[in-house]
Amino acid sequence: MIEMINMIPQAIVDLQSKKVVMQEWLCRPTQQSVQEFFSVEDAETLWEREKMCIKTAMCIDSCVPRMINLTLSSLPFFLKTSWKWEGGVEIVEWGVANQEQFNQYAEKLHERGLTIWIDDLTPNGWFFWRDKPVDGYKISFGQAMKQTRFFQEVRNTGKPVILERIETKEMEVMAIQLGGQMGQGFFYEDTFSLSSKFVRHLEREENDEYNLYLPCETAKGWQSTV
Repeated sequence: MIEMINMIPQAIVDLQSKKVVMQEWLCRPTQQSVQEFFSVEDAETLWEREKMCIKTAMCIDSCVPRMINLTLSSLPFFLKTSWKWEGGVEIVEWGVANQEQFNQYAEKLHERGLTIWIDDLTPNGWFFWRDKPVDGYKISFGQAMKQTRFFQEVRNTGKPVILERIETKEMEVMAIQLGGQMGQGFFYEDTFSLSSKFVRHLEREENDEYNLYLPCETAKGWQSTV
């Protein structure tokens, strides 16, 4: 079966130094919405779809650590592979199974040298995640602005926080004033000089013949950490 997806890199920028410190690789199907792509009835089908995205992101060269999305449902399948890379995984909201086993899964991810970040953290999710062995959190800029007490409580853990959905210079300035450490969003979409979209036709079979590269040159004055 042929699936067509876009892999879109988004820069994660240190808000003080303006350096690109990481990049998130977003999987975007072309024939259906993201919600439809990841909203499936069984864990095996979800993993097959996530596996396509992860394999593609792993095979694209990068000059900064990469962040790749992974659901809780697919963690047991992922840990049966030997896959690892410089960077980490973002635990996303699709597929919320296996919460009870998260600590043991986190230990195995850390043994591979992968960091663990919680995507789209909200006050409701904070009750579950605040005591878990993760390395950092991602909070939307709008959420942080509306609920500053929640944002400051997360910051007080001492773990890094990435403010997402920064779209303008004004939002970046406000994020810095709020105490944000790192930012991500459309404001930084042209950070890399290469086109931000990669389209791949992927077969549901084992295929490691990839030839996609992201150059280390940067544009608009942003710098890589290399």
